[in-house]
Amino acid sequence: EPQPMENQAVVFGTTNTGFRLLPGSSESISFVAVNDRNTTPWFSLSDPPNVLHLLPGRHKVDVQFEYVHGVARGPVWVDARSNHCYRVKAMTTEGRTQRVYFLVEDITAQNVVGGPRDATSTP
Repeated sequence: EPQPMENQAVVFGTTNTGFRLLPGSSESISFVAVNDRNTTPWFSLSDPPNVLHLLPGRHKVDVQFEYVHGVARGPVWVDARSNHCYRVKAMTTEGRTQRVYFLVEDITAQNVVGGPRDATSTP
């Protein structure tokens, strides 16, 4: 059932297109599933969304990070609050090819509110 925007939380993926060494390359975060439900149908040719509208509460979000070295996927949890905006960020190790870590920051409150811990457990 549709809800008014003030009763929802908005989650953004990050995109970086400002690479000087590799023109045309970019990094982007999109969302492939929320609470184990795909964000796009399996037969769709559309890319997964990079913005989500969530109801308040804890949600498991499956994130896809596309970057110069390939694609990384993983779940994060988000404790969503009404009328708050969140951003999912990817952090990589120095070599940029071994590990990718995801975290969720509350843009409105300016603190970290989610990440990989407990992403697979039920709230």
